[in-house]
Amino acid sequence: MLLLSFARTLVVPPSMGERLARCRRPELSADDVAYCRQVTRVWCVFFVANGAFSAWLAARGALETWTVYNGLVSYVLVGLLFVGEMVYRAWHFRRFEGGDVTDVFLRKVFPPSQHGDRRFHPAPLPADRGPPPGTPVAVDAGRTVHWTTFTADVARLSTVLDRREPGRWLLYTENTYAFAVALMAVWQSGGGRAGAQRASRDAGRAERRDARTRHG
Repeated sequence: MLLLSFARTLVVPPSMGERLARCRRPELSADDVAYCRQVTRVWCVFFVANGAFSAWLAARGALETWTVYNGLVSYVLVGLLFVGEMVYRAWHFRRFEGGDVTDVFLRKVFPPSQHGDRRFHPAPLPADRGPPPGTPVAVDAGRTVHWTTFTADVARLSTVLDRREPGRWLLYTENTYAFAVALMAVWQSGGGRAGAQRASRDAGRAERRDARTRHG
């Protein structure tokens, strides 16, 4: 039954691993989704091997051996696979939610990288890439925002976020430009998941400071 439940999700996505992962982390990157699919395949292989060995014991082994395997050993193997995957995931992604005992322990064993989630955040855009400096990218409060201003705003907010501890972020603002700045800054800073009332407030402060500077 478990084999069919897991295998079916490989044919009809999302995979079982992805469904379970989204219960805890609703926003998953493409790397996360691919990893969850691989984990689902591993469990399918385990179920096949476990079922085959159990059937072989039933046909060729002693009743006592079959009973011990199905009543104890198979559950131990399930636990080992579960714990092994959790430890490997912690080492691979170095991403910790900080909400339970396992995260507290694994964070000490596998410290997060300097930029937090190394697999989720895109690399900063090189200086020689992107549109020309004078390219308009947005209109904010009646003013045209050019590429140079946008990247400067993102860099300024990203620097602020880098000084803070990694954590969960919730972005909320009615200003679409401030939202774009905050979103890109959170991605670039490694400050956590897409981001933050705090990031939004910092973006708003940065915008107000720029406005005062321009009008001053």
